[in-house]
Amino acid sequence: AANEAVAFFPPLPEELVRLPKKEAVGLLQNAIRRESIQGRTLAVILRNERGDSKVCILKNPDDIDSLPLDNSTVFLPTHAGCLDPRGFPDPDSAEPVEDIADTDDRRRIFPDDPEAPIPKGWSQLRLNIQQDDENEAEPRWLLYRVSGKKTWHWDADSDLTSVAMNNQTLAEHHRRVGEVVRKMAERLNLEPEITKALGIAGENHDLGKRAKVWQKAAGISKNSPPMAKSQEGRFQPEVLGGYRHEFGSLMELERNLDSNTPLRDLILHLVAAHHGRGRPGFEDPRQWSQEFPEEANLEMAKAVAIRFGQVQGRWGPWRLAWMESLLKAADAAVSSWRDVGGERL
Repeated sequence: AANEAVAFFPPLPEELVRLPKKEAVGLLQNAIRRESIQGRTLAVILRNERGDSKVCILKNPDDIDSLPLDNSTVFLPTHAGCLDPRGFPDPDSAEPVEDIADTDDRRRIFPDDPEAPIPKGWSQLRLNIQQDDENEAEPRWLLYRVSGKKTWHWDADSDLTSVAMNNQTLAEHHRRVGEVVRKMAERLNLEPEITKALGIAGENHDLGKRAKVWQKAAGISKNSPPMAKSQEGRFQPEVLGGYRHEFGSLMELERNLDSNTPLRDLILHLVAAHHGRGRPGFEDPRQWSQEFPEEANLEMAKAVAIRFGQVQGRWGPWRLAWMESLLKAADAAVSSWRDVGGERL
C-alpha cells in the first residue's frame, strides 16, 4: 500500500527538503516525543534509495536507529509539524503543517472512506500516473468525478489538463494569472519593470489556446467563447497532432506586442517556457501553429532558441528559471482556484 501511495501520489518539489542525516534524526526524535506526550505513535512512510516504500510506526526516539535513513525519503504526517512559519525545517515546531499535496492536477479521494456515501454535490479522485504534459497522448491520468446524478469517467487514455474544477474562459484565466503573478512579484519586491513584464506574460501566456484545433481538442462548443479550462468534455490530444499552445501564444503575442515594450524578449521567453518547452525551443514542426504560414513558424522557432540564449545570458540560468517558476506558480494557482480570496498567495 505504501508503494502504491507514493507511486500514485509522488511528492511535489515544494513538499521536499534535503537534510543531513544528523539533522533529520533530531527532527524525527522531537516529532516522536511530541506524539508520545499525546499518547500517540508517529506513523511515517520511508522510501529507500531503491524506491521501495514501507510504513514505519515509531513509538520512541530509539526506534529511529533501526531505520535505513541514508539516501532515503521520510514522509511525515502534517500534524507532526517540524516546519517554521517560513517553511524551513524546525525540530522544535509543533504547529501542524499546511497540506499542499492537492493541486489542480491531482486530488486525493474525498471522503476518506471510499465506501462512504457520496455527499451532495461532487467529489473526485485524480491520480497523476505519469508526468504532466497536456499535449502528450501517453497514459497519465485516472479520474472519477461524481456530480449530482451524472458520472464521468476518464481512463488512462484521456488527457485532463483542460478539465477543471470550474469553467474558465480564456479572458478570465489571463486576467487572473496576470493579477496573481504581479501580486507575487510585488510581495517579493521585484523591480517594477520585471513585475510589469511578468504581468504581461501572465495576461497572454495561453493565447495559443484560441486556435480552433485546441478548442476542438478540448471539446469546446463552437458557440462558446474561447476557454482555457472546462469541466465538460474529454480532451483529445490526438486532435492536436503535436501542436503546442505555447508556440501559438508566441505567434500571436509577437505580432501584437509593441516592439518598444520594456523587457520584450523576457516576456516572450516566459510565455514560451511556461510549460517547460521553450528551453531551448520548438524544433518539431508538429508543434507549430496551423494558423500561420510555415515560413513564419520556422522563423519563430529559430527566434525562440536564440532568445533563450540571450535572456539566459542577461539574467543567468538561476534567476531566469526563478522568474519562469513565478509565472508557472501563478498559472497553477488560478487553474486550481487557489487565487480566490487570496489566502494562499
